[in-house]
Amino acid sequence: MQLHELEKHQCAHYEKAEEYTFNISWNHEQVDAYLRNEVFKVPFGYVDALAGKGKGKRSCQWVLINKEKRYNIVPEQEPDGACLARFRGRPKCPPREASVIIGT
Repeated sequence: MQLHELEKHQCAHYEKAEEYTFNISWNHEQVDAYLRNEVFKVPFGYVDALAGKGKGKRSCQWVLINKEKRYNIVPEQEPDGACLARFRGRPKCPPREASVIIGT
C-alpha cells in the first residue's frame, strides 16, 4: 500500500505530521490516550472493536517500532514519552525530520 493510501485511511501521517507532537514526560497511559484519541482514531477504533475476539490480550495493543538498518520492535512493554523520544530518529534531529513508527 502506498503512503498516500495509508494517509487516506488515517493509518499514517506524513504531510501533516508536524501537527502531532508528544511530551517526553508523558507516561504510557497519556501516550496511549493521545495515539488513540488524537493521532490514529480510525485504526484504533478498528483495533478496539476486534480486541475482544482474541484469546490472549496484551496489556498494550500497539508496539513501538525502531528503524535503524531495518525495522525492529522495541522491547518496551508500555512505551512512554521518553521511549518515543529515544526512538524518533537520529539524536538531535529537528522535529520535522523525526518519525515515530507504531504497529498494532
